[in-house]
Amino acid sequence: MTVEELDLVSYARDAAALLFAQCPYVVFTSGRRDWYEQAHAMARNQIKAQMQGNPQWVGGTYRHEPQFQAWFDEHQHESLEVTTDAFFRIALALPEELQARFAHPAGRAFDCQHAEIPDHQREIETAIGKLPHLEFWTPNEGGILVNHAQFSLARAV
Repeated sequence: MTVEELDLVSYARDAAALLFAQCPYVVFTSGRRDWYEQAHAMARNQIKAQMQGNPQWVGGTYRHEPQFQAWFDEHQHESLEVTTDAFFRIALALPEELQARFAHPAGRAFDCQHAEIPDHQREIETAIGKLPHLEFWTPNEGGILVNHAQFSLARAV
């Protein structure tokens, strides 16, 4: 995925471009998502985490929205499609102020792969940590290896 394909707000796009300029081997995997894509990513990660022994992934990752974990606790054996549809309905039912906290649908976040070369991964981590407007960064979300970076205009380096 190119920086432009990430479809980010300007300050997050500028941060992604800066990361790519500093680490041209970075592989972006996601940027802005619509709500169904967000629900699908959450459901996929929850099911993957459950198979790895972490049935509480969605609750830990989205701790301010316990509805997702509550639904999953009652429906742990549902398919990816059913879980995606449920998470989508839950997300759309959230008040706007809660929806605004989701960085991918707002175009304020991107994910990139962990680099296979350890030195490259360290360079990516160092570069992300210095990006302007960085609000939050993690090299794994609930045990799932992904470089997730999200940004806020209110945060300046």
